Amino acid sequence: MATMNISLPEGLKAWVQSRGSSDDYSTPSDYVRALIRADKARELAELQSLLLDGVGLGDPVLDTPEYRDELIKEARRRAEERLTAKPATK
Repeated sequence: MATMNISLPEGLKAWVQSRGSSDDYSTPSDYVRALIRADKARELAELQSLLLDGVGLGDPVLDTPEYRDELIKEARRRAEERLTAKPATK
């Protein structure tokens, strides 16, 4: 297992040490590892939720090289329109 040293203010250090010696964790390192795992799980759940939201946004499209080429062409067309559009007046 790799080692990482971190600096904490005294208050946080005391908190981690107290949590690390509780019934739930055997060491402060166990507590910190649990926090990191929980953060990773939260981020994964958030990404999964966003993906599932995206699935419901429209009809499915077969991802082919031709489809990607069309997306690129459309993006370039829109960018060109923005570049050549007259600036808005105030």
